[in-house]
Amino acid sequence: MTQRRRLQARSASSFKLKPLLLSVLVGLIPVISGMLILYWQVDRSLMRDSLAAGQRAIVNIDRTLERADDATARASSLVGQECSAILEPMRRLVVGYPSVRAIVMGDSEKLSCGTEIGEFNRPLSPEMMSASRLVLRESSAPTPDHPSLMFRRFEGHISVNAVIDAEVLGENLTHARNGATVLLEHNGLFLDPDGRISAYDFDDHGDHHAVQVSTQYGYNIHSGYAPNKVAEAFKAQALPIFGTLLLLGVITAGVCHWLSRQPRSTRQI
Repeated sequence: MTQRRRLQARSASSFKLKPLLLSVLVGLIPVISGMLILYWQVDRSLMRDSLAAGQRAIVNIDRTLERADDATARASSLVGQECSAILEPMRRLVVGYPSVRAIVMGDSEKLSCGTEIGEFNRPLSPEMMSASRLVLRESSAPTPDHPSLMFRRFEGHISVNAVIDAEVLGENLTHARNGATVLLEHNGLFLDPDGRISAYDFDDHGDHHAVQVSTQYGYNIHSGYAPNKVAEAFKAQALPIFGTLLLLGVITAGVCHWLSRQPRSTRQI
């Protein structure tokens, strides 16, 4: 008899706990669903921001290259003259284009006249043997330890080249990044926002990684975030609203529990 009473008491206690547990589970739905929706929104927002950073970088660099294009177009009128005769006009031309560090004349085999060092004779490096309009370089004769990008215009077998300092391109990337990692890639080299040629490190921007190509000039822009960026952004946005979601969950659980305690006949009415 005693054992039967114990079983009945245990059964009654279990019956009372079921509505309470159900109410708690229902109350968790707003909290969990709210957090999942927020995470999805943060994830999508970072992907949009990564793409936008890459697009801004392309706009900035294309604008710089357009100025170099214009400078070489104007310098092409000097093709065919002696270096001593065109050196001063080329230097005056460079002054009018702050993003252009130098203009250099050459042919299919060598470079021979430049605004930085005057007349010289230097064979083309292997990367400049191609017909590519852009050549990203780790160094040059006037600045051995300083990267630069060479914009090239071909007039027959003569090349008119505008040298753009890597720091100018680095500023273009810096103004575009807005928290993202942004890299310029061309001819197998990568330029970072500090204006340095660096080894490619996917890990520093592997999250929401995007590669976009300049349709006008053909270089690539990599953009993305470090692997922990999503968690950081989610935490920053989740903390302010977690209390609201928790309160909503408590109210939902309370209403559910109150309804479960009403007589069946009352709930039917």
